[in-house]
Amino acid sequence: MRILLLGEFSGLYKNLKHGLIELGHEVTLLADGDGWKQIPGADGPLKVGDRSRLIDKVGRNLSLLKDERLIGYDAVFLVAYRIFNPFVAEHMVRFLRKNNGSVLLSAAGGGLAYDQAYLSGRFDYSPYDGNPCDCSYVACGSSLRSKLIERERRVVEKYFCEVIPVMWEYQIGFDDWAVPHDSCIPLPVDVSECDYVPNIPQDKIVIFHGINREEEKGTPIVREALARIERDYSNDVEVIIDGRMPYEKYLSVIQRANVVIDQCRAYGYGLNACVSMAQGKAVLSGARDETLEAFGIKRKDCPILPIEPDSDQICRQLKWVIEHRNQIPGIGIRSRAYIEKYHDSIKIAGQYVDVIKKHVKG
Repeated sequence: MRILLLGEFSGLYKNLKHGLIELGHEVTLLADGDGWKQIPGADGPLKVGDRSRLIDKVGRNLSLLKDERLIGYDAVFLVAYRIFNPFVAEHMVRFLRKNNGSVLLSAAGGGLAYDQAYLSGRFDYSPYDGNPCDCSYVACGSSLRSKLIERERRVVEKYFCEVIPVMWEYQIGFDDWAVPHDSCIPLPVDVSECDYVPNIPQDKIVIFHGINREEEKGTPIVREALARIERDYSNDVEVIIDGRMPYEKYLSVIQRANVVIDQCRAYGYGLNACVSMAQGKAVLSGARDETLEAFGIKRKDCPILPIEPDSDQICRQLKWVIEHRNQIPGIGIRSRAYIEKYHDSIKIAGQYVDVIKKHVKG
């Protein structure tokens, strides 16, 4: 099949593209590398305009209606509905549906459905707890922005064949939407580019936390926990807190670490955690039962040390790792095996193909 991937989110489509190609499909990825992350793998840019200039973005969006790169595919995936400006998004999606086969949406990184689920009290905690005003527009029905976002729901229900959530939180957000969204598919990882090295701590255990959307990921809480760990175990640990670096540099920093802290405000774990585990690291991140059940994974099979937005709880997990440092190599082995079994991009691509086949005409 000919498949078009539009946009990027932390390497989701870069890795998915690899898996689809390995399965023999013709794949085009148009993306901007997810901004400063500079994620490689795109076949060309998707120029939708500077977010700070509305006229520029609308104009660039509309110019895509003449772009032949967006025509003639069996399936088109959007990494997020909001890659297009809300004033012209319906025109863009209608154009894609008219000139291609199936149009599908990846539920990754939030969206209206997730926002509504948050405001309805579906979660014990959420990335929005750090900045609740981010989704306050959903509850403000009289605002122009709210009306534009509500149009998102109508467009998704009308033009998208299916939504594929990458996390449990995103899946339940669509429960009352008139669009199929039953398949919660784990994040894909190209394990061939993640070199596994036995995770054997040297003099000090190196603990790394990457900075990216600090409030949403819970970085202030992680910082508090790490400050206490540095104080109590100054001779045993080296702490690295850094971020907003290009993808390739980010991978090199992970290689130095023995322990990686991903995020604490989410029920699930992101590609940062997946890539770290593929390299054999011990990972602390969200790994609630709801997330694992959505993927069909048993708790005992998951090597992630689950954390929540609670500095005391994070400290306890870190202290356990430090005081059981002899188990870090084994955790690293389990981490790599876990990614190969549940997140390998070729296996994940096969699940995406199964979804596409349900909607291919003829």
